[in-house]
Amino acid sequence: LQTALRQPELPTDSASGASHAWASAFSAAALDLALLALRPAAASAAAAKCPLGPVAARLALHVADRRPCDFSTLALPLLPVISTSWPILRLLAAIHVTWPRRLSNQDCQALFHPSIDWDEYFAVVQAYAAEEFNEPELETLTTEQLHTASDYSGGIIWKFSSAAVYDGRTIGEWTNQCILGTAIAFIFRATSLVIGELDVYKMIEAALQHVEERAFGTLSLEALLSSRWPLFSLLHKLACMRKREDTLVMAPGDLQLDATSAVQEPVILDHLSPAALSVARAVLVAAPGPVLVAFVRTARAGFLAGYARHAKKLGFLGRTLFLPQAATVLETCESLALSCLPVLSVYPEVAKYTALALSTRLGVDVLYADLEVYWVKDPFMPLSRFGSSDSAVDLDIFVAQEFYSHQVRPGVLLVRATQRSVLVMAGLASWLLRFPFSVERPAIRYLLEPDRPAVVPSVSLLRADQFPERGGPPRLGMLDAENGFVSTDGWHGDMENIICFEIQPMLHYAEKEMMLAAFYGAAQASAEATRKIITAGRRPISPKRPTEVQQQLGAAGARDSASRMEDLWTHILHVTYADGCCEREQARSSTTALEFGANASRALRGSFLSPAFRARNRKLLTWNRTAELTSGKTPSGKVGYYVWKPYVLLETLKDPSVEEGTIVVWTDA
Repeated sequence: LQTALRQPELPTDSASGASHAWASAFSAAALDLALLALRPAAASAAAAKCPLGPVAARLALHVADRRPCDFSTLALPLLPVISTSWPILRLLAAIHVTWPRRLSNQDCQALFHPSIDWDEYFAVVQAYAAEEFNEPELETLTTEQLHTASDYSGGIIWKFSSAAVYDGRTIGEWTNQCILGTAIAFIFRATSLVIGELDVYKMIEAALQHVEERAFGTLSLEALLSSRWPLFSLLHKLACMRKREDTLVMAPGDLQLDATSAVQEPVILDHLSPAALSVARAVLVAAPGPVLVAFVRTARAGFLAGYARHAKKLGFLGRTLFLPQAATVLETCESLALSCLPVLSVYPEVAKYTALALSTRLGVDVLYADLEVYWVKDPFMPLSRFGSSDSAVDLDIFVAQEFYSHQVRPGVLLVRATQRSVLVMAGLASWLLRFPFSVERPAIRYLLEPDRPAVVPSVSLLRADQFPERGGPPRLGMLDAENGFVSTDGWHGDMENIICFEIQPMLHYAEKEMMLAAFYGAAQASAEATRKIITAGRRPISPKRPTEVQQQLGAAGARDSASRMEDLWTHILHVTYADGCCEREQARSSTTALEFGANASRALRGSFLSPAFRARNRKLLTWNRTAELTSGKTPSGKVGYYVWKPYVLLETLKDPSVEEGTIVVWTDA
């Protein structure tokens, strides 16, 4: 079914008589198997094993004109349908093209709205829905017409919740009259968030929930197909933007987890699928661990021999299992006579958390890293103390932080075989599959630290609030990100203390290749050349220590002679602004800025704004917003929509008395 009716095969003209012609798009075997799956004797068993397979079978037979589908009995759970690799939405989009149109209220034709022309919006939506595209190529989906439709949809979403009143009704009530028009707008919102990886406060979840409740929850499938709105074409395009397919070779029940219990029964090996059993046999040899699982991407397979030589030299090759991304990597691994796990998934994040979940479920501690983590020392020597010290005995997961922030950096994980660890790893692996728009880093950060202040505690369809009845969230131990488990982002301290050096994802590909070639290439670089690469990341000061201490260290000469970064930190100017409020807090801000490292502080007032700037922005600076709009804001926050803030910063930067190279630090008063 996957190869049938791909774009640009779908016609957009319902008068084309396409439904009869489409029969040739399916192989005879596919249609015969579809009929087989729907036999009365097999249907219930098929649905129990694979709920969406029979749905796809019914739709395929309908499109091929072999057997009409009774849409009144067809249930479509929205998220599973979007996430699945079964081409359900593609088939529904094809059916919608030839479905008889019946004018109904759901079309919103000529429907009055104070500020939305629904017919105009439909034309914009239809223009994007009708564009040809190639499913595997994202660039054919992210077109200029998508941006146009998304911008239009954004205005509709604002009006959907507007409390402004027109003719005795709120704008939100006027907007809600067009159920499918607003549902389409929320599909475009979800699409924009998926493309930009901007999922905060569960916004994608909220958008899809609206579509499911308002469209699928209130209208029948027949009504949706009868409408002029191309709902299924847009959902199909959204589904094509997913980041991964379900290529996991393990069976859903392999972890043998009871989701309602914090205490799990031992794994029954005889009940494991072949792939899971292969992993279990390899991992259990190292029980109770820890064992290093090194993920090998296809693009890095050429460095595997060099990595193995290096691991053997440091003495940890015998405790390393290699997790290949693809069959070709597995062949390379086996040709080198290494300890190789089976290919679990071609998607690194799925393979990673599945391997961690199964290993810890089997009672084995795992240290996880990929080949882009260069071990300067045998990792098991420094890690041994984590399992024996009194302070570490109750900890579940050890992870390093980013150098410039307190957010966790999941490139290196030591996961201990505890009940909490199993639930976190299994939950994340499952979520990556059932929500294929997901991104690993915000998700693992959320699960590991669901209550961290100043971080948006939110990822769509991922829940950390399950933990209280399961023993609470995982208990974290922090690896030394400053001078132990460091990265190309930077480090501070003594080279002799470094345990590993991680190449971060944001580096340019050519730079990564150069480093990996030096670490593991056929002509591996000398120890001095490797040391030079690592020391290039040394920073003269550390953001993880108080500024005044760092300045003292700098004055004492504890700096990298190869780095000239310290020359840029010779002068720090602090700037803050207050006008008609917060002057006392502003004074305190300036005092503490000078106390903790700033060389000078400018506490600016309203007189700093030039007459020309005030005249140019008179309407903004004098606009009287209602109490409802300014509720919870400070007095200065109620003035001018903050138009003065970029002006204050820009004029400070342009000031000739502020020398080139000065660091200008802004804080609110």
